[in-house]
Amino acid sequence: MIVALRRRLLVPRQPQRGFLLNPFRFGGGGGGGGDALVALDFEGADGATSTTDTGTAGKSWTFNAGAEIDTAQFKYGSSSLFCNSGSIQATNGGTFDFGSDDWCFECYFRQSGTTASSNGGIFSRRASAVFCPVELYYNSSTSQFRFFMSGSGNSGWAIIQDWYPTIANNTWYHLALERFGSNIRLFIDGVQFGTTVTAVTMQSSTQDLWIGRGGDGVFRGWIDRFRIYDYAPYEGASFSPP
Repeated sequence: MIVALRRRLLVPRQPQRGFLLNPFRFGGGGGGGGDALVALDFEGADGATSTTDTGTAGKSWTFNAGAEIDTAQFKYGSSSLFCNSGSIQATNGGTFDFGSDDWCFECYFRQSGTTASSNGGIFSRRASAVFCPVELYYNSSTSQFRFFMSGSGNSGWAIIQDWYPTIANNTWYHLALERFGSNIRLFIDGVQFGTTVTAVTMQSSTQDLWIGRGGDGVFRGWIDRFRIYDYAPYEGASFSPP
């Protein structure tokens, strides 16, 4: 009996099976870049017209007239992007052609209380009125977010979705637009707002990505901590904004 007991005690334990959680996939990676394709914190001197992207895609961004770093307003760090009458852009190079895969665009934004925004793009890849792989704009006069995606062959619109959250001027909000599986959702401050949209394939394009403008106008206000992911960090569920 003693021998048998010793044999049982000497049998090696089987390793536990499981997986390691990636902390960046649950909450967007905090204040750093994590594994985001694009990670812009817009840190810099007041009035600067350049910034560092710490995302894995290694994008360089061009500041167009009217866009600059502003130290008067920020959500993280000590500055943000001010899009008074301009925007920034980066080349695509296939980076943002997500097809039918999951994706997520997120940022903090603050609507200016002095200048109304008429269809001001938060982000966009629109090249013409009927060709837009993806765009989200905000109209302060109607408190309206409008989301566009072109259809197959880039002819016409596959998605035109309007959401009407209550957005106050001079207030920071967290925004996330995420595709997870077959659904697209808009989150404001970590809570899904309004209708879930049935996803379509994101069309490929050579068009640049713009932040702070869309096909119909420039966003009037500030943007901070902008991220793009090639997966769904929130997996369609409510979350605490990073």
